[in-house]
Amino acid sequence: MDNGWVDINAGEVIGPHPKAVEAGNRVLAEGGNAVDAAVAAAWVSAVVRPDQNGICGYGGAAIIHIANQGKTYCIDFDTEAPAAAHERMYSLIEDPNALYHYVDAEKANQRGYLCISVPGTVAGLSLAAEKFGTMSLSALIQPAIQACYEGFDIDAYLAGLLKNQAERFMQYPGTREMFYPNGKPLPEGTIVPNPESAEVLKAIAAGGADAFYKGDIARHIADHVQQNGGILTYEDMAAYRPRTPQVIEATIGQLTIRTAPPPTGSISPLQATLVSDQLGKMVDLEPNSPEEIRARLEVLRLVWWDRFDHLGDPAFVKFPYLSLIEKNYAEELAFRVKHVLKQVPQNISPFGRAGEGGTVHISAVDKDCNLVSLTLTHGLGLGSGVVIPRTGMVMSGGMFLFDPAPGKANSPGPRKRPLNNMSPMIVLKDGKPFITIGATGGRKIIGNMHSALVHIARGLNVKEALNSPRIHFETRGKVFVECAPEETFEYLKALGFDISRGSAELFGIQLDNSRKQKLSAGWKPS
Repeated sequence: MDNGWVDINAGEVIGPHPKAVEAGNRVLAEGGNAVDAAVAAAWVSAVVRPDQNGICGYGGAAIIHIANQGKTYCIDFDTEAPAAAHERMYSLIEDPNALYHYVDAEKANQRGYLCISVPGTVAGLSLAAEKFGTMSLSALIQPAIQACYEGFDIDAYLAGLLKNQAERFMQYPGTREMFYPNGKPLPEGTIVPNPESAEVLKAIAAGGADAFYKGDIARHIADHVQQNGGILTYEDMAAYRPRTPQVIEATIGQLTIRTAPPPTGSISPLQATLVSDQLGKMVDLEPNSPEEIRARLEVLRLVWWDRFDHLGDPAFVKFPYLSLIEKNYAEELAFRVKHVLKQVPQNISPFGRAGEGGTVHISAVDKDCNLVSLTLTHGLGLGSGVVIPRTGMVMSGGMFLFDPAPGKANSPGPRKRPLNNMSPMIVLKDGKPFITIGATGGRKIIGNMHSALVHIARGLNVKEALNSPRIHFETRGKVFVECAPEETFEYLKALGFDISRGSAELFGIQLDNSRKQKLSAGWKPS
């Protein structure tokens, strides 16, 4: 085969950062499995991309398919609100650019100590290695320790973030020391060694997740947060556990798509794909034509209404979320879209603009055709913006992803987990491992993952799918379009849509089991 297909051999890791990918592929070459490789790559990502995830990162979700068992597993290590969190903890003002149209008057739900939640990354990666890996946690952390001493790079995005947020970030002692020496933000191209984080990682390598959540490290984190007006406690840290829920799945033709339940974002692109599939049976639209893309925008509009109206932490919100991916409901929404297509598009919504987010996705496959789809995030870029002194660690700002208004499905609450956008997925074909795929890009993950799934369901390979037209739209505001011809832009503009180029970053690996070959693909905005 050609066009990028190669023998599976030891397998492969794909993701956004070369050092992380290199670490994961080295683990595969040393005999580790896909889980070992993804975990090692994730630890390195936590060091080299402190703006996108971190040791004290928000958390993530992993979908793991073990080929010889024919089973798919989920580890949900979403962040958790402190026990003192409550739905009226913020003083709200209206802000049309905010995630939920409201924000704390001091933006305390977005940056600073009052937005800090329990970081889930250490627990999630440690559990994945323990349950499904073949190598020791210590061995998998070593590349990240080395990366700490080599340092991370201040790229253009991080340099811009440090400059734009300087007034706020310089209020935090650890952040000021790390990123603003001499009172000025570090410029693009600076290499920042982080030996303090290396010491934290050494402690985790020796003592496991408990060394992070139930010892001096946790006490130091909690003390610093509380001394500066936050509500995170040592008890919150010690009580944290990842969840291992059943995967949710849906079938389209020969394909079975498996992913994580709420509070991850995965159910939304899955729902949109099922609705689009039903719509294709009702309306004759040429794939990727301007008319068909407009139809999928209307599908996304309805999916986002469901998302914000109903979804939250299933431990607190007793909404039957599986109803959103039932065939009858997909048919109902498709019927509504069919009739909407005869009307002028509406531009109404209570929700703000899509954010970029600070997220990393890693896909991995090994020689035995085990698959891993792993997404990790900080929420906003650089999380809370708070670096814990003497650790080099940027704290998660997980409270940002709650709806700050009371009485909503996703309002804050004690030990509650916020709705997020991460959508790691694994696709089986005729019951066999087929594709591992995921994305980064904040809320734009939802629409872009939907687009990729639509293309894959139509028979495109993963490389073709990631280079075919992709869209993101919520319920109003900008439509983000990528890889589409100019006529699509003109058509949507004529209908009144506000069009912008822009996309999530997507990464996937596809297997051809009969030939023992693989095809990997990644897409980043130019």
